[in-house]
Amino acid sequence: LVFNLMSSFVHWNDSLCAQTLIDMGTEQRFVNEDKFRDELAVLFKGFRSNKTKQVKDKQITNVLEDIFNCIRDNHVMMDPPYVSLLFAVLVLESFINNLNPDFNMVRHSAPWLVSEGHINKALIKHVLRSRRDLVLTKMTQIKYRLRDRFYGQPTKEVVLPKGARLSAESDV
Repeated sequence: LVFNLMSSFVHWNDSLCAQTLIDMGTEQRFVNEDKFRDELAVLFKGFRSNKTKQVKDKQITNVLEDIFNCIRDNHVMMDPPYVSLLFAVLVLESFINNLNPDFNMVRHSAPWLVSEGHINKALIKHVLRSRRDLVLTKMTQIKYRLRDRFYGQPTKEVVLPKGARLSAESDV
C-alpha cells in the first residue's frame, strides 16, 4: 500500500491515491467513497495548477495537510501505522525546513524514488538537478581547497573578549 501511495504522488494520480487511502483502513463503515474520490481529484487538480513559489516551497506539507483534512471530513478510517507514516512525513519536512529553508525534499528524494521503481519525466528532472547540485558542491569544495593550497590557509586573528583566556594559556 505504501508503494501505491508513493506511486500516486509521483505520477500525480488522484484515483490511485484515493483507493490506496481507502485500502489503508481495515473497514470503511462511514465513508462516501465517491465524494472522497471527487474531493481528492479537486485537491490534486488545485495543487497541479497552482505553480506559485509559496506552494512549491511547502508543497508536501500543504498536500498532506489537505489530504488529512479530506480524510477527516469524509470519515475515512485508516489503520494507525499508516496514519503515523503520513504524520512522520509532515514532521520530517517541517524539521528539514527549519534547519534549511532552501532544501528541496522532492529533489533530494528523487534518486531513491527512481531506485524504488517510481519513474516519470518530472522525477527524472529532479534526479538530474540533484546530481547537478552535488557536482556544483564538489566543484566549489575543490575550488576553495585549491585556493587555500595556492595562497595558504586563510588566517584569522582571534580577538578575545577582555579578561578571556584560551585554554592553552591557562595557569591551572
